[in-house]
Amino acid sequence: MASRITSLLVLLALATLLLVSCQKTGDLAGPSPANPSNILGPNKGGPVTYVYPTGGDDAANILAALQANEPGGTVMLTEGTFYLGSAVHVHNFSGTLRGAGKDKTIVTTLPGDKIEATPIHCWGGIKLSTMFYFEGGGDISVSDLSMVVTDPAPAVNQDAFGDALASPLVMDGLDRNTRVERARFQGAPGALYPWNMLWGTCVVGYAGPPEYQYMVGDHLVESCDYEMTGFIGYVTQYQTDGRVAVENSSFANMNRGVSMQDHSNCDVKISRNEIVDALASGVWLYQGYWLASGIELSP
Repeated sequence: MASRITSLLVLLALATLLLVSCQKTGDLAGPSPANPSNILGPNKGGPVTYVYPTGGDDAANILAALQANEPGGTVMLTEGTFYLGSAVHVHNFSGTLRGAGKDKTIVTTLPGDKIEATPIHCWGGIKLSTMFYFEGGGDISVSDLSMVVTDPAPAVNQDAFGDALASPLVMDGLDRNTRVERARFQGAPGALYPWNMLWGTCVVGYAGPPEYQYMVGDHLVESCDYEMTGFIGYVTQYQTDGRVAVENSSFANMNRGVSMQDHSNCDVKISRNEIVDALASGVWLYQGYWLASGIELSP
């Protein structure tokens, strides 16, 4: 009888220890891990992957999480400031990159480092500097975070544009849907240009060589803020069929707010946006077969 009671007590103690361990593993409020082996949070291999800021260069940690992501899964950047010392260049991603809120999750360049240029497939392999480049893949959602660049000369070894960052976020591909929601893209005065970046967000088909290839799909910007993002806040290029919607967003202190180049047979809705101090135009529709598109522009 005593041995049976002892066995039960041992089992109870083990169960309690296991329960406490699981609770601690799932607690996102703990200290930020400082090495890549700990970046994948409590749901490693599951639908949500958590990445924590380290106080140093977080580019490798974020890239590892995005590359390990299951199609349709979510990579969650927790609250805090993430520093990038290099571009996060991801191939064939399909899923969600989400923060804890655009005032809570900040992604910026690593102080003292420059973003090395990388070949951009959609523009014929020209080498440009970006913070995030999603090359190919399936549907993508980016939300609830801020991409902020304060360095007046954040880029290095580009084929064009000197030391100004080409864009914080580039997504290319021929058959995908993209959503950018509740996010902020913010630049600053540049060393060579009036701004330290060229575009806020780019969604692009394929410009060749040898020939243009046009993307299809639905592309949405909702409740985003673009400030001092250079020549253009949000740009889409080379699309036939699908929809583009830019709604409830703000654009301030740039050359153009929204630019759409070479589209045809697309439904376009640009509404309920605030555009302030756009030097050239608030909305720019360039090239393409616009007569075959449905266009709705409203304040």
